[in-house]
Amino acid sequence: MEPELAKNVRLSEHDRPLVFHFSINTIYAIYKGIQELTSPSSNTPVLSIEVAPDIIVSLDCPLSILVTVRREEDDINKPCIFRWDVDCDAWGPSGFMLFRHTSEGLEKIEVDHRAPPPETLEYTEWDAYFDELLPGQCLERNLGDLFPFRHQLVPGEKYTLLWPGAEYALWDWGTLREHIGHKVGVDMGLPCAIIPGGVCSSLTVIQEAQVFKRDPPPSPVGKSARIPGTPCLSVSLECPSEMIWGERITVTMKVTYDGLTNKDGETALVEAKPFIIRNLPFSFSNYQLLRRCHDYDQWDSDNDDPEWELYLDDNWNLSYNIMDGPDIEVNVTDEELFLSLQPGESWTDEFTFDLSELHEDTAVGDSYRFLYWGGCVEWWIWGTREEHADTTVKVPPLRGGVVNPIGNEGKQKIKIPGSNTVEFVVVGKTGFLA
Repeated sequence: MEPELAKNVRLSEHDRPLVFHFSINTIYAIYKGIQELTSPSSNTPVLSIEVAPDIIVSLDCPLSILVTVRREEDDINKPCIFRWDVDCDAWGPSGFMLFRHTSEGLEKIEVDHRAPPPETLEYTEWDAYFDELLPGQCLERNLGDLFPFRHQLVPGEKYTLLWPGAEYALWDWGTLREHIGHKVGVDMGLPCAIIPGGVCSSLTVIQEAQVFKRDPPPSPVGKSARIPGTPCLSVSLECPSEMIWGERITVTMKVTYDGLTNKDGETALVEAKPFIIRNLPFSFSNYQLLRRCHDYDQWDSDNDDPEWELYLDDNWNLSYNIMDGPDIEVNVTDEELFLSLQPGESWTDEFTFDLSELHEDTAVGDSYRFLYWGGCVEWWIWGTREEHADTTVKVPPLRGGVVNPIGNEGKQKIKIPGSNTVEFVVVGKTGFLA
């Protein structure tokens, strides 16, 4: 490793917290005056980070950079949970460093990093940055467009991306299921886990014109997709009409059980009964965020270009869920995993995001649209939580649908049509566009 890189490595393998194990023979030897210690081993999960050694980065069509955090094989044969967030862990103060190759050697690029991760956090099932890892398993994250270095990249130049090493308080022994509603972090008394530094990747920056034409966003699911005789669900959204620069905006979602679905895809309140569903169809992946295209001319009647462009932030592609662990048995009365509704009843939830989750070149005056495009409930059951106090099903260990019983006992799937569209414009601190 070049000296400029080596001096910026903060943590190594030797910085892991250690615990010493003593055998009976060792204790006897110490008692006899002979000092004998076995090799030290880590009392935290042994983690490492991997990045492809050579990557080509296009400024116009940035290729995704995949980072793998791996839990190494160790003698602690139990799962752990671990949180790794691209925003604060990859691009925070302890995250990646970038060096430019010059004729005089490597030059470190200084930038303003994003905020560090919290020291303590309460885990909820919706926190997709948490993963459950057994020895030998890994999590993957998409670094996207090299924020916060993207404006420093010059076509034709070469760079080195360095992982300097970092400590992590947001981990614990056990499963995700066991930690729902519990705090994780420094307050729990565990030592910080460490991902040692020293991993490097060589980046070559190019610039190439985009040759593809934007496709219009896919249409939301329509009411005609509903299946007669199944619960009739509708989704509505509300949000402010303005997003103030530098502040967060909250979108409120309301799911309403309108009754039973008739042959026309509408509501029939006759003989509607309460039911329970797995609440997966209402996650963020069931929504669309669109931005009004900058080059769209609303006064040109011959303009065939789409007015709205679907925005897919690489950071929303958070991870690849590990589903190869043993399925776990859960009770359908669990409010974190299942939704129970009476006819006419509604359930609400909120989505909150800021400028970092919008398009990278967002400016004051930009308009965005947000909508629920539709969903499908594959598992559901008639009845209330009280009636199903002893009903259990099996689900994968991490954010999966019901896998047992198979086939939902012959019941039809519940199709949920798209919602209304909410629109907001980005405004300055004073509330004005200019």
